[in-house]
Amino acid sequence: MVQTQYGTLITNIGLAKIANAQVTHSTVGLEYIALGDGNGAHYVPTQNQTALVNEVWRGPVAEVSIDPKNNNRIIIDAVIPVTVGGFTIREIGVFDDEGHLIAVGQYPEKYKPQLSEGVSEETIIHFVIETNNANVVKLNIDPTVIIASKDYVDKKFNNLDSRIGDTNKLETDYKSDTVGAINEVNDELSKLVENAGFKEPKSAVLERGANIVNAPIKTLSSVTALDGRTIVNLVPLFDSGLWTLHANVAMGTPKRIANTASVAAEYSQIDIPAKENTTYTLNAIKTGNAQVNVEFTNGSSNLGSSGNSTFTTPAGTKFVRIILKVLSGTVVFENISLNEGTEALPFVANVQGITNPTIENVRHNLIPAFNINTTAPDMPGWLYIGAINFENVDGTSTAGSNARVLLQVVPGTKYTFSCRRNAKVKITTNKGSNWDDAQLTTLFEESAVQDGHMSCTFTIPAGVNFITICFIHPGNGFVAYPMMVKGTIPAPYKAQVREALTLKTTMYARDQLKLDTAGRLTKKKVMNNIPDLSVLPFTHSNNATGFKQLKTNQLTGFKVGSGMVTKHNGAIVPQGTTLGTADTNALSADGFFYLSVANNNSGWGPNYIPTDAEIKAYFMGWAMYRYDVGGTSTNYDGAGTKAWVPLYNNRANNEGSGFTLTLPTEPIAISGKWQPYKFVYQLATPVIEVIETAGSLTLDEGENMLVVSDGRIVQEVVTPYYYYSSVAGTTYNRYEINTRTKSPLTHNTALFLQIYKNGKPDPMWTFEHVTSQGYTRAFLDASLFDPTAIYTVDYIPLDPFRVSAQTNPITIEYAENLGSVVQSLVTAAAEIGARMSNVENKQNFRFGKDEGGVFIIIDEEALT
Repeated sequence: MVQTQYGTLITNIGLAKIANAQVTHSTVGLEYIALGDGNGAHYVPTQNQTALVNEVWRGPVAEVSIDPKNNNRIIIDAVIPVTVGGFTIREIGVFDDEGHLIAVGQYPEKYKPQLSEGVSEETIIHFVIETNNANVVKLNIDPTVIIASKDYVDKKFNNLDSRIGDTNKLETDYKSDTVGAINEVNDELSKLVENAGFKEPKSAVLERGANIVNAPIKTLSSVTALDGRTIVNLVPLFDSGLWTLHANVAMGTPKRIANTASVAAEYSQIDIPAKENTTYTLNAIKTGNAQVNVEFTNGSSNLGSSGNSTFTTPAGTKFVRIILKVLSGTVVFENISLNEGTEALPFVANVQGITNPTIENVRHNLIPAFNINTTAPDMPGWLYIGAINFENVDGTSTAGSNARVLLQVVPGTKYTFSCRRNAKVKITTNKGSNWDDAQLTTLFEESAVQDGHMSCTFTIPAGVNFITICFIHPGNGFVAYPMMVKGTIPAPYKAQVREALTLKTTMYARDQLKLDTAGRLTKKKVMNNIPDLSVLPFTHSNNATGFKQLKTNQLTGFKVGSGMVTKHNGAIVPQGTTLGTADTNALSADGFFYLSVANNNSGWGPNYIPTDAEIKAYFMGWAMYRYDVGGTSTNYDGAGTKAWVPLYNNRANNEGSGFTLTLPTEPIAISGKWQPYKFVYQLATPVIEVIETAGSLTLDEGENMLVVSDGRIVQEVVTPYYYYSSVAGTTYNRYEINTRTKSPLTHNTALFLQIYKNGKPDPMWTFEHVTSQGYTRAFLDASLFDPTAIYTVDYIPLDPFRVSAQTNPITIEYAENLGSVVQSLVTAAAEIGARMSNVENKQNFRFGKDEGGVFIIIDEEALT
């Protein structure tokens, strides 16, 4: 006899899709309910089912909602119409919007008559998916719920009432007819359009950096188009342990090599996997006396070299060897990148798309407002130079601190800067890197420290998008009333106002933003990104010579053969059809994602099979070794004592600081030496997503300076840290963000853009750029802090952890005249009127009666 346990199993494909949705922060769209008669008998469903045994009816899901009393329960409703019937229900299935069977289960036997049998029965199917754990998900069916409960109906009516509102408050001739009221408004707006003279909205294409847009009227602007971009830098992190430094050279600081008295020339080198007969471009920022050499190798023999930054590899090339050689003194290399093609692409680390592109309208003053010093409240924009620990930027070794500001500008444009200062002012062009000292051209420089008011006019050279304004003083100085405007006439001081619109999305190549027919900004998503592979449940697949093969099936909807992985050290793990070597990955037709990991990286011995938890620890930044033999260089192969050490330590040299004998369950901190494994791959079928935005973009009548930037983090929630100290007469009583290892931000920080209190800008925070720590921190006097408020931060991450590639051009749209503005209101009113007309005129509420009593059927589609 068949077991009759009325419940539903999540299918294997359903489990995979739900897990993938959790990882990729996407959704599984439940779209159809299917009923079947089981071919005349009940049966026990299985997880490998892809269809019902005998489907007799399929219809749309009416509603999917979360049980307000239990967040683990998903409630699904469906209606079987009166005209459907003549079958017995014994099985049920739930299908997603791609036609895949997500859940299947037994249903208590129930005959559904059809209208011709003389019975008018319209049945509601109401059931619940309850997630107990990752592997067991039950669907509890209540076949008796064919009568809408009072709570259910009340919820729908309350939802409708909340959308319509109190019609008695309408300032129209229609007090009880919402549709009539909207039509009246629509008619009045149409007359305004006719009188104003409609013109199509204007478009403008904004490049990265500063743009000038002239608007005929004051109006809102919206983004209408943006193409994604992917930049791949083949060079791993500089100080991840992969670069070979001379034994006599101490690393000192990240990205720095130096010669010593005992060695004539020091060098650092690395071999990067490369393709034969392929053109590459090498790019770097270099300070000091050094040279960069490039050699080609097949792994054993040198195939030649190149003295050019753009080169083509010869036949047989498997690696490009980059050699950084110090000729004298100390040399700093920044932003080293190697990419395919003849153009040096902007620096990223190491595969990036455009993330959170932002358009700002910068008003009144091109200089951001400096923080007001409490000792001089009457001086707007006061900046006390000696109180801020900025590094020197003029190449001198004088004591003291030099404050500076990095600005985006328009090439070929004249600007005038003015201020009151007790300092030396220097203005230079800049490459745009975060506080980069590699100035290109000096636009203005005072010969010595001056005291009083000053102004200067300069022209931005062609191709330059950034300048740096430096304030230099050997001791303590100040700057007040800093003002920069377009043109040649100095302007009186006015505080800067910035209005920003941020698109909260990441876009890779082939992703596209555009407006849909409803006027919503949507993304055609072609590529998907998993920023941390430790969230995927990898298992051991196979031991191979020198490496382990790992696999997981927690990805669905991918294109076979696509994908690129970035290792913990920033090195690229290419896509392969097989895992014949270490550091390859494969998205396979069998539904698995495979990844090979070298034993020398993981610390697993050649015969050892790591547990799932040990694999997870590896992806969180931990390498295993055998503790009881001394040092960290011995891989663990099943005997002795296990231990773990951060991956960035040099195990070959027994550098074992930070070791633990307990299996780690937390990731190590992201740093210049380590980052999580990342994975970017192509979807089998593109999906359409509605894009959320933060802020708005208003254009003033006349000239607007719109600045397009990228890579920012938008309104990250922080908990400021309270710090009190009173030593030698100096007292600190304040709250801090991103300082003293307390209240850290998610990313190392190059620049604070704005701190918000309860969603509104809070201008009272003081920012400090600390080069020794590599980030910016913020302070607020304790008397100004609100412990009940929610504080959030906008900021730009610090290299090499920028979250974005430089953005492509963004297309915006704005009104040409008043008719354009009103027409947008007419369109919106017409859409609202059409929706309300559907609510009022369609047969949304239908009544019936059966053995259970009176029931009400609500047309869900009309209400949503």
